[in-house]
Amino acid sequence: MTDLPPKDQEHEATPVAGLLLRLFWMAFGVLSLLAIAAGLWTRTSEVVLWWSLLFWANVGLLVAARYVDIRYYGGETVDFEPADLGHWRRHTAALTLAAFAVWIIAVMAGG
Repeated sequence: MTDLPPKDQEHEATPVAGLLLRLFWMAFGVLSLLAIAAGLWTRTSEVVLWWSLLFWANVGLLVAARYVDIRYYGGETVDFEPADLGHWRRHTAALTLAAFAVWIIAVMAGG
């Protein structure tokens, strides 16, 4: 008989696609939002629409990546607990509010 780790220490390997999704929505996606916001801040008035579309498309990709991570790749919380759609809704709400605040500041104060 083999010794299995206790349930709270058990952790399955994440497929590469799931790992890439997590890296995107946790780090690279957020960093790209900040880079785009910096672009909005320093832009000319002629390109505000394009920078804004890029910014909000990135927000949409972050929301979608988190959903796919939870739904198809067994997404987890910071404490390695299984994440559910409630976590996704809270993440989406917080991200959208924070992104809106950053976007407003970049558009209004930039240029």
